[in-house]
Amino acid sequence: MNRKTITRYHTLPSAFLDTKGGVRQETALRPGEPRWPALVALLAIGGLYYALPCSLTVGPKSLVLILVAVLATPAVMFNGEGSRRTSLIFGYAANTLVTVSTIASLFAAEFALAGA
Repeated sequence: MNRKTITRYHTLPSAFLDTKGGVRQETALRPGEPRWPALVALLAIGGLYYALPCSLTVGPKSLVLILVAVLATPAVMFNGEGSRRTSLIFGYAANTLVTVSTIASLFAAEFALAGA
Protein backbone atom coordinates (compact mmCIF):
# COMPACT_ATOMS: atom_id res chain seq x y z
CA MET A 1 0.00 0.00 0.00
CA ASN A 2 1.30 3.42 -0.91
CA ARG A 3 1.22 5.67 2.15
CA LYS A 4 1.06 9.15 0.69
CA THR A 5 0.39 11.92 3.14
CA ILE A 6 -2.63 14.06 2.44
CA THR A 7 -1.32 17.03 4.41
CA ARG A 8 1.86 19.02 4.42
CA TYR A 9 2.62 17.79 7.95
CA HIS A 10 4.75 14.74 8.54
CA THR A 11 2.67 11.90 9.95
CA LEU A 12 3.53 8.35 10.78
CA PRO A 13 2.32 5.62 8.41
CA SER A 14 0.18 4.24 11.23
CA ALA A 15 -1.79 7.50 11.23
CA PHE A 16 -3.85 6.27 8.28
CA LEU A 17 -6.67 3.77 8.38
CA ASP A 18 -8.09 2.09 5.33
CA THR A 19 -11.86 2.31 5.25
CA LYS A 20 -14.53 1.11 2.84
CA GLY A 21 -13.61 1.55 -0.76
CA GLY A 22 -9.92 1.99 0.00
CA VAL A 23 -10.35 5.65 1.01
CA ARG A 24 -7.66 6.61 3.48
CA GLN A 25 -8.69 8.58 6.51
CA GLU A 26 -6.31 10.46 8.75
CA THR A 27 -6.88 9.36 12.34
CA ALA A 28 -3.95 10.75 14.29
CA LEU A 29 -3.37 14.26 15.52
CA ARG A 30 -0.79 16.18 13.59
CA PRO A 31 2.14 17.40 15.65
CA GLY A 32 1.72 21.03 16.56
CA GLU A 33 -1.97 21.15 15.73
CA PRO A 34 -3.44 24.05 17.71
CA ARG A 35 -6.06 23.30 20.32
CA TRP A 36 -6.68 26.84 21.54
CA PRO A 37 -9.60 27.46 19.11
CA ALA A 38 -11.49 24.59 20.75
CA LEU A 39 -10.73 26.05 24.18
CA VAL A 40 -12.03 29.46 23.10
CA ALA A 41 -15.19 27.88 21.65
CA LEU A 42 -15.89 25.90 24.84
CA LEU A 43 -15.33 28.96 27.00
CA ALA A 44 -17.66 30.95 24.74
CA ILE A 45 -20.36 28.32 25.20
CA GLY A 46 -19.82 28.44 28.96
CA GLY A 47 -20.10 32.24 28.83
CA LEU A 48 -23.33 32.04 26.85
CA TYR A 49 -24.72 29.64 29.44
CA TYR A 50 -23.71 32.12 32.14
CA ALA A 51 -25.60 34.87 30.26
CA LEU A 52 -28.87 32.92 30.29
CA PRO A 53 -31.56 34.01 32.74
CA CYS A 54 -31.79 32.01 35.96
CA SER A 55 -35.11 30.52 34.90
CA LEU A 56 -33.41 28.77 31.97
CA THR A 57 -30.45 27.30 33.81
CA VAL A 58 -30.10 24.27 36.03
CA GLY A 59 -27.98 24.94 39.08
CA PRO A 60 -25.70 27.93 39.63
CA LYS A 61 -25.02 29.96 36.49
CA SER A 62 -21.26 30.08 36.98
CA LEU A 63 -20.92 26.32 37.56
CA VAL A 64 -20.84 25.38 33.87
CA LEU A 65 -18.35 28.11 33.00
CA ILE A 66 -16.01 27.10 35.83
CA LEU A 67 -16.24 23.37 35.05
CA VAL A 68 -15.64 23.96 31.34
CA ALA A 69 -12.56 26.03 32.15
CA VAL A 70 -11.30 23.38 34.58
CA LEU A 71 -11.83 20.52 32.09
CA ALA A 72 -10.83 22.20 28.82
CA THR A 73 -7.62 23.82 30.02
CA PRO A 74 -5.83 20.52 30.82
CA ALA A 75 -7.03 19.14 27.48
CA VAL A 76 -5.11 21.93 25.74
CA MET A 77 -2.12 21.71 28.07
CA PHE A 78 -1.66 17.93 27.75
CA ASN A 79 -1.88 18.06 23.96
CA GLY A 80 1.76 19.01 23.37
CA GLU A 81 3.20 16.62 25.92
CA GLY A 82 2.41 13.46 24.02
CA SER A 83 -0.29 12.18 26.35
CA ARG A 84 -3.05 12.00 23.78
CA ARG A 85 -5.27 9.82 25.94
CA THR A 86 -5.33 12.34 28.81
CA SER A 87 -6.06 15.15 26.38
CA LEU A 88 -8.92 13.18 24.84
CA ILE A 89 -10.44 12.31 28.22
CA PHE A 90 -10.49 15.94 29.34
CA GLY A 91 -11.76 17.09 25.95
CA TYR A 92 -14.59 14.56 25.92
CA ALA A 93 -15.51 15.47 29.50
CA ALA A 94 -15.72 19.19 28.62
CA ASN A 95 -17.78 18.45 25.50
CA THR A 96 -20.11 16.17 27.47
CA LEU A 97 -20.60 18.84 30.13
CA VAL A 98 -21.47 21.45 27.50
CA THR A 99 -23.88 19.07 25.76
CA VAL A 100 -25.65 18.06 28.97
CA SER A 101 -25.98 21.67 30.15
CA THR A 102 -27.37 22.72 26.76
CA ILE A 103 -29.95 19.91 26.83
CA ALA A 104 -30.89 20.83 30.42
CA SER A 105 -31.37 24.45 29.36
CA LEU A 106 -33.52 23.34 26.45
CA PHE A 107 -35.77 21.33 28.79
CA ALA A 108 -35.92 24.26 31.24
CA ALA A 109 -37.00 26.55 28.41
CA GLU A 110 -39.61 24.03 27.28
CA PHE A 111 -41.05 23.76 30.80
CA ALA A 112 -41.01 27.56 31.18
CA LEU A 113 -42.94 27.96 27.93
CA ALA A 114 -45.38 25.19 28.80
CA GLY A 115 -46.12 26.77 32.17
CA ALA A 116 -46.62 30.25 30.72
